[in-house]
Amino acid sequence: MIGALIQQYIMKSVIYKPFIIFFLLAVSAGLFENFTIAKTAEAVSAPTVVFVANPTTIRRGESAALSWTSTNADYCVASGGWSEWVFPGGAENVYPKVTTDYGITCSGIGGTAASKVTITVTDAATIPSTTYTPTYTYYNPYQVSGGYYPYNTSPTVNVSIYPTSINRGQAVTVNWTSTNAGSCYAAGGWSGGKNLSGSETFYPRETATYTIVCTNSYGSGSDSESVVVYNSVVGGFGAGCAASRETTAVGSAVTFYGSSSGGSAPVTYRWSGDISGTGESYPVTFSATGRKQATITATDSVGRTASANCSVDIIAVVPSAATAKKPATGVVLAEKTSENDYDKICREKGYVKPAEIELAGTDSGTSTTSDEKDEQSFLSFLAFGAGSLPPGLGLFLFMLFAILLTFGTVMVVLRMARKREATP
Repeated sequence: MIGALIQQYIMKSVIYKPFIIFFLLAVSAGLFENFTIAKTAEAVSAPTVVFVANPTTIRRGESAALSWTSTNADYCVASGGWSEWVFPGGAENVYPKVTTDYGITCSGIGGTAASKVTITVTDAATIPSTTYTPTYTYYNPYQVSGGYYPYNTSPTVNVSIYPTSINRGQAVTVNWTSTNAGSCYAAGGWSGGKNLSGSETFYPRETATYTIVCTNSYGSGSDSESVVVYNSVVGGFGAGCAASRETTAVGSAVTFYGSSSGGSAPVTYRWSGDISGTGESYPVTFSATGRKQATITATDSVGRTASANCSVDIIAVVPSAATAKKPATGVVLAEKTSENDYDKICREKGYVKPAEIELAGTDSGTSTTSDEKDEQSFLSFLAFGAGSLPPGLGLFLFMLFAILLTFGTVMVVLRMARKREATP
């Protein structure tokens, strides 16, 4: 009997066990879901909304500005005097004809938030005749540099060019202004960021259209002007070159000057030839004689070039009268009716020799003989080298020759004496 009871319990457990397990799992899942939803609800904050009307009292026919901001909201719905889906933050102008209530409800995961404002409309005769211009300073996303711009208003741009047609190489000026703009940039014939208003002058090389595009949070605006550029240029283009001196000595400074005419500014200058450099003028000194050439090449703003040449003659330094060689005091050129060739050479080379004069204050009563004059001429040759040798070199060579001759004579005498002794 006991065995039968055990067998019956086992059979019942096998039949009901799956139902018991399913029941326990379902209860656990329900408790967990409720716990998760509770935790999620605790983590998400409820939405908030701030709704403002400016002004709250108007005359019939005037407008009022509605603005709103919200937190923790996904969307908002307008009600009352207006009806539409709106973003969680924004602004809008309304024109109520009678006193009207305006409401807004913002919704999010954490719930909903609502707010309401009332705009009172009076007849024009019941309030003083004044003009009210609303200022949109209540919502930062619409702020731009220098102020605020109205809700849902795109920028306006105005561009002007003067002159509108030019010859290539001439200048044009572009002016532009904008309103309700947050930023501006250039397009077309130019590029880059630009100020909200400004002016620029440049030299276009070809026909082009110049555009300014300005943007804000609501959109963009642009304006364009074109300039026609003709290929012909005004007048011819030429260059000139000149030196500050036609002739100058080695080591002396000379300046070359370049010039141009008929070009489109700015004009640049480049020097070549015996000099090298840039600039409208070029100072230089030369260390060698000869004719020195310089070439100036001028280039204007439209790429035209023109060249010119000039030169300067460089000569050796010419000694002045103060530095010329003069005879020593008390020495004059010898005057002779008949003279040797070396005396003539001395004077042609600029050398002098002792004069054949008597010292002042003496009276010997004697005259210079022909032999004495010959002796003096010979000594002058030794001292001055007859013009063919540097001064003093003749005397040196003569002394060297005398020493060698003496030495040779002594050696010959000694050799002959040795031979005589060796002879029996």
